[in-house]
Amino acid sequence: MKSKILKFFTLFIIIPTMFIFSACSLGNQGLSAYELAVQNGYEGTVTEWLESLNGTNGEDGTDGLDGEYAGQGLSAYQIAVENGFTGTVTEWLVSLQGEKGDIGSDSVCYAVSKAILSVVSVYCEFTITSQYTHISETETSAGAGVILSDDKASGTAYIITNYHVVYYADADSEISESISIYLYGMEYEEYKISAIYIGGSLTYDIAVLKIENSTIYTNSDSCATKLENSNNVFAGDTAIAIGNPEAEGISATQGIISVDSEYISMTGADDITEVTFRVMRIDTAVNSGNSGGGLFNEDGELIGIVNAKTIEDTIENIAYAIPSNIAIYAANNIIRNSSTENTSILRCMLGVTLKISDTIAHYNTETLRTEIIQTIEIDSIEDTGVAYNILQAGDILKSFTYNGVTLDITRLFTMVDYSLNFVQNETVAITLLRGEDILILNIVLGDVTTID
Repeated sequence: MKSKILKFFTLFIIIPTMFIFSACSLGNQGLSAYELAVQNGYEGTVTEWLESLNGTNGEDGTDGLDGEYAGQGLSAYQIAVENGFTGTVTEWLVSLQGEKGDIGSDSVCYAVSKAILSVVSVYCEFTITSQYTHISETETSAGAGVILSDDKASGTAYIITNYHVVYYADADSEISESISIYLYGMEYEEYKISAIYIGGSLTYDIAVLKIENSTIYTNSDSCATKLENSNNVFAGDTAIAIGNPEAEGISATQGIISVDSEYISMTGADDITEVTFRVMRIDTAVNSGNSGGGLFNEDGELIGIVNAKTIEDTIENIAYAIPSNIAIYAANNIIRNSSTENTSILRCMLGVTLKISDTIAHYNTETLRTEIIQTIEIDSIEDTGVAYNILQAGDILKSFTYNGVTLDITRLFTMVDYSLNFVQNETVAITLLRGEDILILNIVLGDVTTID
């Protein structure tokens, strides 16, 4: 198996990642009973809260359920009722387990069990001919992928993986001409499924594969992944990586999101081009062979595609995943444009450079997450771009609307990521602050740029 150590980062031939449940839900109310207690002033740990359910004056109630907890004045059950729970005490106790299982490790099991059926092992063969002896040999590399969409009845599915999983710079044909995938639990030769390369991008390290007319897939429980908006992922959220480390089969590892968005630069899959990726940093264990696998959240939803880790003697547990928004937008762009026999990403550019003019961290009492909120300003405009004479340097971007979707621009990457969905000759409406005036300006998207 080939690995690439470049600067401080290593691209892995197979790297999948996944997110896990951080808390159990209270029935169908959306928050666990513990989260409700915290919102109403409780300051202890989950363990302390569980012990507090007996209350400080439990002798006055039935088994302590009517007693106070930690001196807050209301029992945990009463707090649940005040926040909308309508069942009995017994039903409330049962609801503490939530839909996903008991509090604790079982919620992780739920997330893995849900996500693992959307992850596949990927194996690529490359023919390498020696320039000296002219003797050809076959090398096999391994990785992972995630089922993006499917038609179960016809045995058809699109699979997203890393570009560097299917690319080998030293091979006669840099893109593998023989790609096979295996479904979870079926990693035996008789269940091998041939896959077709649809397209990919070295710049984004994303590639798309396709399987067709597979009765193995039709008759399996494997399915397309459930997607989560990676803009809703924050530092501290649980992160589970599911991949094919060391080509020994699909496995899962658990950690957290260390940084929700940052940029790393490294040499790309061609061993020549310098590329910069926007990534999420995780402390989840990642090893060679994890590349292309999925990073999932506590609901078993895809939040990223694992693609790199830091290699250095003094560093431990620093790995990276491409946010799901970028990965999915890029994959859909490749699929959309593959009908024109294009195998790269085609992107409409506005011709503007953005910068952060202000940034702040804000604790959201509703989501119980600390969010970074940025003010995004136009730094410069190309005189040949479609935004020339429409936008101006110094404009503060507030939001944009495209094809009925409106997004607030609160991070530098918001519009940059979403622009992978832009199509030539369509219109994007941008709301901005210019001086003291709020303006809504329409821009017709122009020529596309090929992103290899």
